[in-house]
Amino acid sequence: MATWPDFIRSFPKYDCFKPWHFLTVDGRTVQEARKLPPAPAGTCDMAIYEKHNLPTNVVDAIEFLTAVLREDVIDTAPVNFESLNWAINDMQVTAYNGSLQATALALLVHLVGDVHQPLHVGKAKDRGGNTITVDWFGAPLKLHEVWDEAMIDGEKLSYTEYAAFLEQRFGKTDIAGFGEGPVTWAEESVSYRADVYRFGTDSADNVPRLGYEYVARQDELLKQRLYQGGKRLAQRIVVEFANRGEHVIAKGPAQHRADLRDFLVRTEPVKARHQRVLQTDRHRHRRHRTAKSVVTILFDQIVRAEHGLGELLGEHRHPVGAIDDGFDDLLRQFAA
Repeated sequence: MATWPDFIRSFPKYDCFKPWHFLTVDGRTVQEARKLPPAPAGTCDMAIYEKHNLPTNVVDAIEFLTAVLREDVIDTAPVNFESLNWAINDMQVTAYNGSLQATALALLVHLVGDVHQPLHVGKAKDRGGNTITVDWFGAPLKLHEVWDEAMIDGEKLSYTEYAAFLEQRFGKTDIAGFGEGPVTWAEESVSYRADVYRFGTDSADNVPRLGYEYVARQDELLKQRLYQGGKRLAQRIVVEFANRGEHVIAKGPAQHRADLRDFLVRTEPVKARHQRVLQTDRHRHRRHRTAKSVVTILFDQIVRAEHGLGELLGEHRHPVGAIDDGFDDLLRQFAA
């Protein structure tokens, strides 16, 4: 699921989703950048953003998609849900797994990862590092790809191993900053961006040579941002689907569980598909390890949060009940 938003970028009909992957911040604050019109996106009819009140950048897209899922689960007036539905109809594209809910989930999982990558909150002049070619251990590569793929590939770890390592490294720290939102996450990425461009003095034909020295300098930041993305995504999921505030608590835990079960029934169970993804050739997913790593951390962290879900609803985790069963299914849906 986490790789789907990148996969569809190869198809022009989905071009209107492209601005959701980034925010261009040049000489302005994140809040000021959010007010800019969307960047032209291939064949997209840009009027669709105003017509359906769609977000135009990664920060607002995260809030929008969260609202889409919140509206669907708690059955409020589905303004954002309907906006996404009509936009997909106008774009004449297919929703992920034929489900609007699954589409919103896939995009949300992916975009929370994107906003934690400093070059997704990048500069207009180099399109977030996409026009800067570097020599990466002897091979030409775009700087954006170094951060999206190459440094993670260099770890030679499976997603599960990487998630376990990050949990061990950062699990007892408070760097996740719970309670914060995508504006803060984007501001953090901007603050780290200058470090990404510190290539050192080694170059050939004005092409920076990046190797072990660059990796050593950036390794801590890369791992920190992956961990923060996964933990924060997990928290957002837990908060939105478990702790509904007074209007949900008033409905009672039993009704809330019924809402959750109904939501899960309407999203296709994917346990078997998840197993196939884990067993498939790693090279098929090499280009998307950042997103997949974040999702694996999510998978692990929400499992750990199940006890907290019971406490949020005023119940005990054991005996195992609908909350545990429902979130097991939801986790598989996210990780597919």
